Amino acid sequence: MTPDPTYELEEMWSTSRGLLTLLLLFFVVVNAAVWWSVSRALRPIDQILEALQRVRAGDLGVRLPEFQLPELSRVGVGFNHMAETLEDSVNETQRLTRELLNAQEKERRHLAHELHDEIAQSVSAIHADAVTIRSCGGQVVQESAEAIVQVVGQLKDKVRSMLRRIRPVYLEELGLEAGLREQVAAFRDRCPRANCVLDVQGEFSSLDEEVGVAIYRVVQESLTNIAVHANAHNVSIELEVRRGVSVAGAGYAPNDIIQLTVADDGAGFFQLSANRGLGLTGIRERARALGGSCSIVSEPGQGTRIDVTLPYARKQEAVHA
Repeated sequence: MTPDPTYELEEMWSTSRGLLTLLLLFFVVVNAAVWWSVSRALRPIDQILEALQRVRAGDLGVRLPEFQLPELSRVGVGFNHMAETLEDSVNETQRLTRELLNAQEKERRHLAHELHDEIAQSVSAIHADAVTIRSCGGQVVQESAEAIVQVVGQLKDKVRSMLRRIRPVYLEELGLEAGLREQVAAFRDRCPRANCVLDVQGEFSSLDEEVGVAIYRVVQESLTNIAVHANAHNVSIELEVRRGVSVAGAGYAPNDIIQLTVADDGAGFFQLSANRGLGLTGIRERARALGGSCSIVSEPGQGTRIDVTLPYARKQEAVHA
């Protein structure tokens, strides 16, 4: 009789193979359970990232739900508090900006009345007296009176121009479209080489005065910048009403909006300098104060394009009707 170790080795290998298989299955099951638990626990992170993206896009009304994981629950509470505080701060800033713009318009109207009632009438009286002196005086007196007439005539033109800029008479008396056409006519007189085209699509008779003044001022500032800096050959102004569209990032329900575009083929500027000019900053603030948005695109030598989107707010009497 001789011992054969192969039987013992096969028995040991069979036992070891069963244990290894059991350990492998246990390892796979444990890893799958850990992966499932961790992925389920960290699933709210996607919600947090999505909420951050929406806040970055301007949607300050987003809120996170209450999470079961204590650590993420504290993150959600802190995020909601931050979003609520930021929303309140932005709303307060917009309210103060609107009040400031309204106070500015009231002061402009008051100043326009003062110019018209005091200075304009005084200048007209001086002009009439100078004309009378010129018609009945001697040679020297006539020459002096003629100089006075010319200076007073220039002063009257300056006062009239100031009145048009400070108090938009066409806007108040004839409506938004007439006010914009008067601006375009004045721009053509200042820049006869530039071809300025105005395209108005929609009905603006029931538009709220605050929104109409904002559109008027945006076009006024844009045309002033084009006349002074752009040296453009072609200028286009497009104003239209779009039905059933929501303002991006404004938190409004789908409603009618106003789309204003002012574009030129002038000198343009670097995008970084768009945040330095007071005129462009004022355009942005007017749009934001009314719950709208503003986009300014420009490149040196490629012209400038200003897109302003505003909610279509109607007059109070039109809403009641």
